[in-house]
Amino acid sequence: MAKRLFWLNGIAILAVVINHAIGWGFTAMFWWTDRYRDVAVPNFDAMDSPMYIVMVILKQITPFSLPAFVAVSGYFIAFASRSGLTWKMISARLKGILIPYALWSLLVMLFDHLLLDAPLSFSGILTRLLTGSASPVYYYVPLICQLFLLSPLLVRGIRSPGWNKVLAVMGVLQGLTIVWSYLVLFKVFPWKPEWFFGNLGFIFTLSIALNLRAEEIIPWLKKWRKVWLGLLIVSTPFAIVETEWFYRSYGIDWRGGVETFFATAFTLSLLLTFLTYDHIALPQSAILYKLGQKAFGIYLMHPLVLEITAKLVYHFAPSLLGIQWIFQPLLIATGIIIPWVSMKLMSATPLRKGYAYVFG
Repeated sequence: MAKRLFWLNGIAILAVVINHAIGWGFTAMFWWTDRYRDVAVPNFDAMDSPMYIVMVILKQITPFSLPAFVAVSGYFIAFASRSGLTWKMISARLKGILIPYALWSLLVMLFDHLLLDAPLSFSGILTRLLTGSASPVYYYVPLICQLFLLSPLLVRGIRSPGWNKVLAVMGVLQGLTIVWSYLVLFKVFPWKPEWFFGNLGFIFTLSIALNLRAEEIIPWLKKWRKVWLGLLIVSTPFAIVETEWFYRSYGIDWRGGVETFFATAFTLSLLLTFLTYDHIALPQSAILYKLGQKAFGIYLMHPLVLEITAKLVYHFAPSLLGIQWIFQPLLIATGIIIPWVSMKLMSATPLRKGYAYVFG
């Protein structure tokens, strides 16, 4: 199971980079169109083109990545708890996450300030660090930190005779956050924090149970694996169509998120299918394993790499912005390779003493 979870981590970080590369692809397609065509922007001529449809599909099937990271974290927290989960262990884990997170968040904010003239103040920096909003993807860090802080309580609950009630409570909480998402969409509530632990609390708790209650849960899940596969097949088109309909009807871009019912059903069924069909070998599993080991470093560094790459193309090779089948692979390759090479170089030099503070 542990090796399969590292594979899942590798697939997830690849999906993260693809998801955010497509975001820049939409920017190039609609907002930077004047760089390669004589048109006013925004220009939506490419809407419903074959390339747009492919990008929408990829954008909506890749957000399983952050829930996958949460699931992997929960499983290994449970593994650590077998020898006793102490606050010292939790604080060490938080330190290993928060120091590199703060470093890269500050770099992103400084970059935006110097090149985009974004305002920079102490209160603004503190708010963005606490909410994970220095980059749109960083909300995962405060969310997972909340779950780590709750993990001693959750582990105790899963070890207890009433462990299934703990799962049910976290399931209800995550269901309520989905309802909250719809209420925001229809303007009943003004906002919903992406960093709230309830958004993925059930998946984290289930992953703890998969470790501590493996003998009870895993055989049952495998018995129903055809159901998870069927749910995955059914929920995939609904997850894509639902979010695109919301975007076109209300102008709110939920593509690439797990805030809706069908997107959550797709994500959960994908994770359960992956874990229960564990007899199926994965292609390039060695590469996925290595990617999984470096996932957090790639996660932290890739937003800045993608932004710099996209803007370099904008200024020096604008014709590529209109050729998505070249622009997208370029972004994805740089988003993976540059962080990977940076981590490898740092670990092979005297700078390796600071590696954990930079990449976790």
